[in-house]
Amino acid sequence: MSDIVRLRDGVEWRHVEEQILALDTSSSTFFNTNRAGALLWSALSAGRTCEQLADALVAEYKIDSQTARRDVDAFLGVLARHSLLA
Repeated sequence: MSDIVRLRDGVEWRHVEEQILALDTSSSTFFNTNRAGALLWSALSAGRTCEQLADALVAEYKIDSQTARRDVDAFLGVLARHSLLA
């Protein structure tokens, strides 16, 4: 069973048009995403496994699961580097 991944507390965010605008209140750092990132970010706010995140990309964008998993891993890597994950 995979671990649940979620955003950490202290990140204020809003869904604006087809992207996420976020502010890390502890570092005063601003972030934004594209449409695919917005889909993943919204899912992360509730907590999801990596498999669930990849499945969401497959369903929304009709891409293969290997590409979706690679994209999820890259997105989570960026969030982790900025200490945005719980």
